Amino acid sequence: FIQLFVGPLGALFAVALVCSNEAYKYSSVAFLQFMKQGNVAIVFGMSCFVGLQVFSWRKIGILTVVVAGCSLCARGEIHFVMLGFCLQLASQLMECSKNLIGEIVLAGSHGLKLDVLTFVFF
Repeated sequence: FIQLFVGPLGALFAVALVCSNEAYKYSSVAFLQFMKQGNVAIVFGMSCFVGLQVFSWRKIGILTVVVAGCSLCARGEIHFVMLGFCLQLASQLMECSKNLIGEIVLAGSHGLKLDVLTFVFF
């Protein structure tokens, strides 16, 4: 259990935290917050890829509106720094991966079915 779930969860959280904190050195808080709104689309895509969600065009349409809105807001960034963008994107991918593993643990796959409080404890 620890090697399969807890270790990767901790590692993903640590990398996400470091990348996110480093991104604040290069980009504005507002820009990074708009980027974080794209997590919904990333989680959905990853969930479809591993089979936890069912692909539907309606969901894609809704997510397109969300991502387009975030893109429009982020497009106007006056002091865009590619390194800040890449660090935040890496942080988002780690955070979404962590959420996906958490969903697998809570759903009961691999013989596990933890309640939320037990999951948060780990």
